[in-house]
Amino acid sequence: MRLVKLIFLFSIIGIAFFDCSYSPLQNNSSESKKIDSVMNIYFTILDKTLKGEEHEYYDDWIDVPEASKVLSLLSGIASKSDGTFLGTIDITRETYDEWFEWYRNNKNVLIWEEDKKRVNRRDKNVFWFEDEGD
Repeated sequence: MRLVKLIFLFSIIGIAFFDCSYSPLQNNSSESKKIDSVMNIYFTILDKTLKGEEHEYYDDWIDVPEASKVLSLLSGIASKSDGTFLGTIDITRETYDEWFEWYRNNKNVLIWEEDKKRVNRRDKNVFWFEDEGD
């Protein structure tokens, strides 16, 4: 009987301390969902724009520069122009692919700033120039 109690006790301890579904390094579920949602909107805007398709987020070219600015700041990868007028406010497929690859490999460095309703980096504030007046 004592052996059964010890096994039960170690099972409880194992579940409590070694639960693989939890890691203090992971974003909490709610934060992660907000980040994924916002980033998905940015990538959808840019992808559909590159394909020449309309999308539900489209707002007279306002969303494209905003998405480009945010992805460039978060990733540190500058937007490349194709040399045309639209290329100065739009992006190339190459830039899109670089941003998307960066996002897939670096989700863990992103945080959701609830007070500003935006995605930022955990290791540095990429929006420091916007926050100086706060």
